[in-house]
Amino acid sequence: RKFADSIVAKLLKRSRDHVLPFRFAACLAIAANDGDKEFVQHCSALLRKIVDNMRLLVKRLSAPTAHVFPERLIPMVVHILCHHPDFVEDPKTTDATRVIVFKRIISFVMDSIATGSQHFAMVQHVVSLLAKAQVRVLPRLAQHAAIVQRNARAASRLGIKDIAVRGQNRVWEAIPFTLSAEDLLDRELFVSGAPDAIETPPASPIGSPGAARQETTQSSAGSSVRRPLGSISASKSNMTSTTQ
Repeated sequence: RKFADSIVAKLLKRSRDHVLPFRFAACLAIAANDGDKEFVQHCSALLRKIVDNMRLLVKRLSAPTAHVFPERLIPMVVHILCHHPDFVEDPKTTDATRVIVFKRIISFVMDSIATGSQHFAMVQHVVSLLAKAQVRVLPRLAQHAAIVQRNARAASRLGIKDIAVRGQNRVWEAIPFTLSAEDLLDRELFVSGAPDAIETPPASPIGSPGAARQETTQSSAGSSVRRPLGSISASKSNMTSTTQ
């Protein structure tokens, strides 16, 4: 735990001091699946601090570039998840486990990024772009490219559902999207507008109270399912390998 805490603290300090790019904050999302609730809360608070710092930069800069927008962390997290060996190379990982863990981690990230109606439109824009994109698969996993792409699609769908449930019965603020899809998704990680992508979700918020209850039930029902990312907090090298 001390080792994990020290790694997390360094991530925060170096991101704040602009020694590390903000993209490394995406590594904190993996903590969502850790069995230590105190550690999860600690990482959640740190992620929110980094997101707050990013939002301040967006306001202060006359022409902010894509890398300072917190919404850009979502593609980073998806890229980490879809390449993680537990979801690519472990035959014991079931589809049910994959959905439960992905949902937990996506929700963890959204708790820090989608904190108000003024952010919903941008978040939905990013996850919609993700749903139409293909992952640039890491060379070491080239033989598992189909699985990596399937993982990315699953995570994108969960992101779309998450923001839809958060935004239902609330007024969304309309904002202009001045950044290109390539910049928002990070062209090093994704190819935007892939031809075999899943359907684009509606532009307006979707979801219903019934859908929200179903998602909650599914998540709680999975509490006894094996949590394949539980060891990540003890070995942060696995977390950072997909962000490099």
